Amino acid sequence: MNLLECARQAETYVVHKYEKQPLDTRFILTEWACNFTANFIPTTDLLNRYVSLKIVTSNTRRVKERLLSQSYNIDVYQDHLHIANVYMSVKYMTDNAYCIVRKEKSKVTHQKQLWI
Repeated sequence: MNLLECARQAETYVVHKYEKQPLDTRFILTEWACNFTANFIPTTDLLNRYVSLKIVTSNTRRVKERLLSQSYNIDVYQDHLHIANVYMSVKYMTDNAYCIVRKEKSKVTHQKQLWI
């Protein structure tokens, strides 16, 4: 889960810093995968480890300047050793649209249909 959070934070940074999207841009993670390399050794001692990421974006969709979706291939390095590959596919929307989508999903979640 730590690697997913690292990837998510990296995606957020890329969207605002390099894609120049507004701070109220929300994202919905539509797909993700994490594959560890043979170099990966599970450890709880992450505080003393140097972690770096190499990020390649693809499948970028835009309407004018607004980013609609993008995919991320992220190579994760621990102490300069390649330990994992993370793939993320993300859709973007405004804060208002995000609230509407979440509200709709929560309405559907709370509905129950009974057949008697």
